[in-house]
Amino acid sequence: MGRLVDLARLLAKQGRFQEADQSFARAEAIAPNSPKVLFAKADVYIKTGRNLKVAQDLLKRYLSLALTPEDPPRSQAEKLLKQAQGG
Repeated sequence: MGRLVDLARLLAKQGRFQEADQSFARAEAIAPNSPKVLFAKADVYIKTGRNLKVAQDLLKRYLSLALTPEDPPRSQAEKLLKQAQGG
């Protein structure tokens, strides 16, 4: 799943958004509701200025989960959420 997320980030950086979304979809199929996938997808959407409402929803779901030290910190998710909301 981690490699699919990395691939999605790379594809999005190259402007290959449809392929990036497909890679995220495969990662979600392997690990539904994975905090790492939710965060990464929201991060990519915000950095590329796409699907900001979806990114907000993903981050709200992320913040409602029980996170582990392996997951990005809540403060980072809250910062991204503010960016997605235009703040």
